[in-house]
Amino acid sequence: MHARSVRICDMTPTKVQFRRDLLGLGYTDHRLGSMCERDQVTRLRRGAYVSTDALGQADALERHRLQITAAVHDLRRPAAVSHVSAAVVLGLPLWNADGALVRVHMTRSGSGNGNSNVRKIMHSVPLPDDQVIEFDGISVTSAARTIVDIAGMGLFEQAVCMGDHALNNALISVDDLDTALGSLRGCKGAAQARAAVRAMDLRSESVGETRCRLLLTRLGLAPTSLQRVVRYEGKYIARVDFSHDDEGIVGEFDGMVKYRLHGQTGEAQSRALADEKAREERLTSLGLKVVRIVWKDLVDPDAIVGRYSRARTLARNSPPPLWDPPRQSDVYLPRPR
Repeated sequence: MHARSVRICDMTPTKVQFRRDLLGLGYTDHRLGSMCERDQVTRLRRGAYVSTDALGQADALERHRLQITAAVHDLRRPAAVSHVSAAVVLGLPLWNADGALVRVHMTRSGSGNGNSNVRKIMHSVPLPDDQVIEFDGISVTSAARTIVDIAGMGLFEQAVCMGDHALNNALISVDDLDTALGSLRGCKGAAQARAAVRAMDLRSESVGETRCRLLLTRLGLAPTSLQRVVRYEGKYIARVDFSHDDEGIVGEFDGMVKYRLHGQTGEAQSRALADEKAREERLTSLGLKVVRIVWKDLVDPDAIVGRYSRARTLARNSPPPLWDPPRQSDVYLPRPR
């Protein structure tokens, strides 16, 4: 009997085929085994297949999504996709977490050690119904619970980056995070999770800004405020990423890249750079010292310390900056999508 056309080798990276469906299309276990041996398809887990070519073209997040699909299909009792796997499903920003994506994380409410193997980690901890949502047809922990769980894994910086993003985009509230923390009281990792939540700030507008803020804090250079609106005699001058009000120093993370959009012409890029230069000149004309930090500086703390040291020296030897005190109306609010 010949199989009807399913073109299993032409699957898209997000398409998983299951044994039961393939048998219904005329495939046999022998043929599927042969296709695996010839490296045409890859067996993700028992009874779940994907095109080897498509899998090879997928990035780490796409491959993990495939593993999630296979793991959910293999469940015998209900459980929610959780931790870093939930972050992948929900589209929360993940960086430097490839090592945590080796296995699919799931949570089933209860206590004990859970049930884990080489492909899956089943967490067994309290999981109230209101911390589980349905997303793309699967049960997944809510954004707040996901972030708190990731912090509890010891992924402090990754969790703070996710928390800042979710707070900044009004996806969650501080109350949501506190509720999720309360559910894990007494569980392993709860103290780490509390520390991460305390470090979150809705005013960070990117992963880079969050990482920069955390690094500045570790270096003893914590800013006075974030997203400080600079005015002089009531006139708006600029909004800066970080400010050290008592020293007359402002910090900008990756400022040039903010204005360089994909697809811009050379002329448009030149205008953007000129606008940014004029903006910095407006800040320095008030006597403010501007410290710029770019991505590569995040792995070179000495460079940042050196720039702040020079800025502080200049600030001490200069007249006080000419800027207005902060206004209550400048309080930063989340940006709902």
